[in-house]
Amino acid sequence: MNISASRDWFPAKVILFGEHTVVYGGKALSIPTHQYGGRWQQGADQPSGTDLFSFITYLENINTSLSRPLDIRRLSTELTDGWAFSSNIPIGYGLGSSGAYCAAIYHRYSDAQELSLSEMKSDLAQIESYFHGSSSGLDPLVSLLNCGILSGQGDLQLIENIPEIEQGFKLIDTGRPRDGQAMIKWFASQWEQYDFRRQIESNYLPLVNHCIDAFLDSDTVALNDAFRDLSYFQLIHFNYLIPIPFIRSWEDALMQNTGYYKICGAGGGGYLLRYYV
Repeated sequence: MNISASRDWFPAKVILFGEHTVVYGGKALSIPTHQYGGRWQQGADQPSGTDLFSFITYLENINTSLSRPLDIRRLSTELTDGWAFSSNIPIGYGLGSSGAYCAAIYHRYSDAQELSLSEMKSDLAQIESYFHGSSSGLDPLVSLLNCGILSGQGDLQLIENIPEIEQGFKLIDTGRPRDGQAMIKWFASQWEQYDFRRQIESNYLPLVNHCIDAFLDSDTVALNDAFRDLSYFQLIHFNYLIPIPFIRSWEDALMQNTGYYKICGAGGGGYLLRYYV
């Protein structure tokens, strides 16, 4: 697959639908958001919390396993010369801050032209695993390709033309970072319970699919109905993932039909996603 060699901006990503459940056989739709992102800049501060020596050592160790190895020598030289990835993506908010950074590294220091989607995703997953312990590679792939990706059950479908209906979505800042790993563990523990799993498989996964289909079809009526039902389901069954100060606003939005909330990413803080009717 061809990738533009002139890329300057690597956007953040938003999981519109399918967070958590994509791991258990559901679909997920992720799109880039250009409100946040980053670019290479000489003299900028290095990404917060990144131990460059440790990171470069990690990249050296995995380099031979990548389909397109990184030019580690060039990376080390340019970092020494003051080049850094300057980003406005908030850390701990579920927008893929490390994903954009890894996409920028892969684009600048590797030649991924003509690789398949699965090969690029695998390489990016290995690179981003430095930050998360384990990565699917999806976040950096969305940033690298700068387009939406529909994923599920091992399949990847590029959504190059994002429907204009996207403009009805807005990120709502909860004012608190979230502990993504803790939220993922909570969902995994709930999944072990039969009643919760049955609710997800019988009711929630179809809602996610309805939302995705309506969004891609630009069907505002169908999306409004499906999003309302999905928002209500999350309020009842995913309330642990919703910051307590936003519970009342969530309930009011459902009762007044003034725009519905859903969690964004792992939940528990960071951003919420609101769809305005």
